[in-house]
Amino acid sequence: MQKEKKNNLKYYLAYSVLFLLLSGVIYSVFIRNNKSFVYALYGDGHICFNSLVYYGRWLREIVLTLINEHRFVIPMWDMSVGYGADIIATFNWMTLGDPLNLLAVFFSADQTEYLYGFLAIFRLYLAGLTFSMYGLYQKNEKLPVLGGSFIYAFCGFALFAGVRDVYFMSPMVYLPLFFIGVDKIFKREKPHLFILVTALAGITNFYYFFMLSIWVFIYGVYRYFMLFKKDGLKLFRIGGWIIKCIGYYFVGVSMAAVLLVPIVMQLLGSERFANQDYVPLLYSFDYYWKLLVRFISTESMEAWTHLGFAPICLTGVIVLFLKKDRKYLPYKISFIMCVLFLMIPFIGSLMNAGSYVVNRWVWAFSMLVAYIFVKIWPEFSTLNNKEKLLVILLDICYVILCMLRTEYRTTQLMVMTVILLIGVLTILSGDYLGQYKKLWKYLLFGCVCLGLMANGILRFSWFGSNYVAGFVESGNAWNLVHDNLPSRELENMPDSMVVRYDSIGELEPMYNTAMNHGLNSTNFYFSLADGTITRYFDDLNVNVEMEHRYKGVDERTMLERLAGVKYCIAGRESLAFVPYGYDKEIVNRDQFVIFENENALPIGYTYDSYMTREEYEKLPAVRKQQALMQCAVLDIDGADTKLTKAEPVYSEEALAFTLEAEEGIQLLDDQIQVADTNAKIKVQIDAHKDSEIYLLLTGIVYENTGNPDAEQSEITYMRDNCTKKQILYSPEHPFYHGRDDYMINLGCSDQAEELVAYIQFSKPGIYNLGELQVVGQSMEQVDEQTNALAEESLQNIVTDTNKICGRLTVSDDKILCIAVPYSKGWKAYVDGVQTEVKCVNGVYNGLLVAPGEHEIILKYRTPGLSAGLFLFAAGICSFAGIVIYWRRKS
Repeated sequence: MQKEKKNNLKYYLAYSVLFLLLSGVIYSVFIRNNKSFVYALYGDGHICFNSLVYYGRWLREIVLTLINEHRFVIPMWDMSVGYGADIIATFNWMTLGDPLNLLAVFFSADQTEYLYGFLAIFRLYLAGLTFSMYGLYQKNEKLPVLGGSFIYAFCGFALFAGVRDVYFMSPMVYLPLFFIGVDKIFKREKPHLFILVTALAGITNFYYFFMLSIWVFIYGVYRYFMLFKKDGLKLFRIGGWIIKCIGYYFVGVSMAAVLLVPIVMQLLGSERFANQDYVPLLYSFDYYWKLLVRFISTESMEAWTHLGFAPICLTGVIVLFLKKDRKYLPYKISFIMCVLFLMIPFIGSLMNAGSYVVNRWVWAFSMLVAYIFVKIWPEFSTLNNKEKLLVILLDICYVILCMLRTEYRTTQLMVMTVILLIGVLTILSGDYLGQYKKLWKYLLFGCVCLGLMANGILRFSWFGSNYVAGFVESGNAWNLVHDNLPSRELENMPDSMVVRYDSIGELEPMYNTAMNHGLNSTNFYFSLADGTITRYFDDLNVNVEMEHRYKGVDERTMLERLAGVKYCIAGRESLAFVPYGYDKEIVNRDQFVIFENENALPIGYTYDSYMTREEYEKLPAVRKQQALMQCAVLDIDGADTKLTKAEPVYSEEALAFTLEAEEGIQLLDDQIQVADTNAKIKVQIDAHKDSEIYLLLTGIVYENTGNPDAEQSEITYMRDNCTKKQILYSPEHPFYHGRDDYMINLGCSDQAEELVAYIQFSKPGIYNLGELQVVGQSMEQVDEQTNALAEESLQNIVTDTNKICGRLTVSDDKILCIAVPYSKGWKAYVDGVQTEVKCVNGVYNGLLVAPGEHEIILKYRTPGLSAGLFLFAAGICSFAGIVIYWRRKS
């Protein structure tokens, strides 16, 4: 026993040293290019980084409050996240819950980059470490386990996600531990590991916990029939094991419920997973071809299908299927099953919780491939002549297939095929190194390392996939992105904590920056978004890219007023789209101007009339926004309120316009056929003075022409040398969210004259369009309506931890609208008496208030947190009982 512990210690020491060497070689590309691990090409990695900065600040606030004020207070809501969001539910996807991220409490914003980079590598290390634990637990030879650990830790998924979506690495750490836990249960050993890993995985990331649960179930079935195959299908015995395993699983789930319950409640209200996403019967032919040739190459594929294993793994799979020993049958079945899973889009959707098709579960396949290598390693030295010939022929056939299509004959693939052949020759050289078996084994291990280093270097380098180009310069991840943000000019404004700002154009391309500067913006990008905001945008046909990623309200004056947007930041290329009323310049720089609307609404304003939700939903979008300026929309009937029934006045006008298609565009009755890239339509509009001009696009659908690159298009709207963009997804695209009607704001016309605008289509294709209208919305009544809403508004507003408070004086029965997203987590108190919080306008919080002067307090508590804490306590007690039982038993 002592000797085994000593050998294992030597193994883990060797693993650690070799991991440092391998990662040093692979990630030296970042050092040579002076790059950090913060990915910013599309903003995804920057969101991860931004979240870690925020999480560190959030943790420090809790600790400092405890030290300085002797109060344990957890901030649960933050107005600076989008329009205001629940912290626990929003940040679990990124940071909150992962034990490793607790280290962020020690790092300031400008130093977080180094923690971020360390954790990226450390998660890879832990993935290989837990694989090692599983391999050694199964009594495998140490050198193959070492090779398999590195194959797993540096697989294509890890090389892609490990430095871009760094929090996606947690399932790779937990999966081997889950498998050990399952085996321990079946071997009648203590279930402690299984329960603890279930709890940890549950609080770390709910999304991957869902996938892990599926794979643990599959593994449990597989191990049951491996360990108890002599028992056959004895239902009583199977039922007993199922009850036991599910019982332990739910103890772990209960321990994670403190986070899981709030997240599930948020998830049920989110639109992202509620959409009926397009799931094709099959992938494209190119996908299946790449599935074959990129088994050994880390070049990207559709649907997150990142493979890229060490080339010797392919030979290992070939040897697996050549061997007729029945002990390998489960591995053959598992491999075939996983390959079929990768070939069927429905499985990708199922693993993605029934949402769009994506294979983010490919890390589980990576573990299988790595473990097959471990199990088949001893067979490399037992190949007979026939098997050797077949190995040579099959590997050569694979190389020929890789070279057949010139578009996939990349430098990266050619290098990996050479390494594949080197691995084959090394395996076959075993007979000639009979006296040097140890040397031969080290050569095999060297082939593993060579393949991994080549794949990694080619994935990142300029002469390969050049992945490194999308990362921020080292040492300046925080400063480069945040120091030059135009919004930083607003930090010293006295009201910056209780008003919002909007940013037009590409000046602030990164999302979620406001939350780290104590500012309130109108942009948001997190994977789990409050469905209330999304439904509001859908009701009003707002131009937003995705239900979980949006910037502003398309500069529509009425919606800006209702959201309490006081400041507008506009780049020089976007000045024509500055909304009505933003007349005062408070900052003027070379690249941008910041405007103030001196007639902006505060975040708390009052209505004296209402309309029902049913009436509201019958209105077109252009009238809905007008209704919201005049009355509150409530899910009530007349018996529930003393407010008067509203009779809104609508003032939009249909404007005359002409369309002139430039070369490369053909206008038909119900579609626009675009033949050339960036082809334009000229739109001439008879505009009215002081009117906001809208293009009403009804039933606009971009038709997928069969080309994967044609599943989305960018439409650019231009006027007065200024531009704004719309991303249009085809129904086949994963991010298509089912809306085909848009109301595009072309800005305000100052004079009664002809307005010339252009519509530019970035990609050729068919753009189906039911109807195109141009509407002018007079701004004449907007200031008057704004003044009416602001006449009796919330004063002395303070936003504190989990609380909004202020003073309100009203002359009659009114409804106070507080422009933060409605949630069941809010409780309201009027003069100390709890009052029902209503959903106003389909999006904001509202309170019915009687005449008089009032103190208004809203307090927030994450929905489901109390239930989660109760289940957590029950889980802890259950686990303690299980521990006591096993101690007594032993």
